[in-house]
Amino acid sequence: DIQYIHCVSANAINNIELVMPTGKSVICMGEPAMIKNLKVGDVIQLTRIGFARVDKIDKKKKYIRLYFAHQ
Repeated sequence: DIQYIHCVSANAINNIELVMPTGKSVICMGEPAMIKNLKVGDVIQLTRIGFARVDKIDKKKKYIRLYFAHQ
């Protein structure tokens, strides 16, 4: 496996939970604009990973839960 480094801004949201089909969760980081523009039910593309559906957004805690959809 090749390891990737993806640079994000210093204000990055570091409380993004990506739930995989196995049920395992992975904690991710994302750009701050994500929490402003996303709505529950949106399907988004994750760089080098695939697509995910937005399940929960908590703007106070800057928390987003995504469910992996497909590559």
